[in-house]
Amino acid sequence: MRRKHKHMNKQAPPEIIDEWSTYQTLRDAGLKKQANIALLLVIEKIKKNPSESIREFLLSLCETAFGRDVRNKIQHPLFIDCLLPILLEGLKQKSAQEILYIVKFRSHGFSKEIHNSIGDLSSKELLKMALDSDPLHIGIINQLACNYIDDLYFGAHHLPDALIIELEHAKKILRESAEFIIKNRPLIHEDELTPESWTVCWLGMQGL
Repeated sequence: MRRKHKHMNKQAPPEIIDEWSTYQTLRDAGLKKQANIALLLVIEKIKKNPSESIREFLLSLCETAFGRDVRNKIQHPLFIDCLLPILLEGLKQKSAQEILYIVKFRSHGFSKEIHNSIGDLSSKELLKMALDSDPLHIGIINQLACNYIDDLYFGAHHLPDALIIELEHAKKILRESAEFIIKNRPLIHEDELTPESWTVCWLGMQGL
C-alpha cells in the first residue's frame, strides 16, 4: 500500500504557477478559446516537469472536481494527458484514494476514457480493491455503500418483476449489499441512509 497523502493545498507549484494563473484568469473571464490555449501550455509544462509537487497539485484538484461549480471541473485535455496517468499508476499500486477518484471520474463524464484504460473492471471491483488497501477509508466506504444501496433498490423494486440474473446469484448480491451497509453504518453519511434504504437492507438480509 502506498503512503497516504492529503491533497488539500490547491496552490499551483512554482513550476507552473504563472501558466496556471493565466489559465484561471482567462477561464474566469469567460474567454474560453484563450483559456483552452493557455491550458495546453500548462499541460506542456507539466509534461516537461513531472515533479511530486505537480502530482500533488493535480490530485488536489480532484477534491472539488465533482461539485456543482463548473470552474472546478477538470478539463478533458488535462485529465487525459496529466491526471489519468497518475490515477492509473495509483491503481497499479492499489492506492485507495486514486482508485476512488477513478470511480468518481467514471460517473462524471470520463467513463469511455477510463474503460479504454482499464477495461471492464467494475466500480464495485475497484472499490473493493481500494477497501482491501485501506479498510477505514471513509470515502471508499461511502462510495461502496452508495453502490450497494443502488443494488438493493434495484433488487427490491425490479427483482419481483423480471430476473435478469439467476435468482440465487441475485440473492447473494442483495445479502452482501445489506451486510456491508449494516456493518459500516457508523461510517456512512446520514443522507445516504434513508428509512427506505433500511427497509431494503432488511429485505436484502431476508434474501427477498
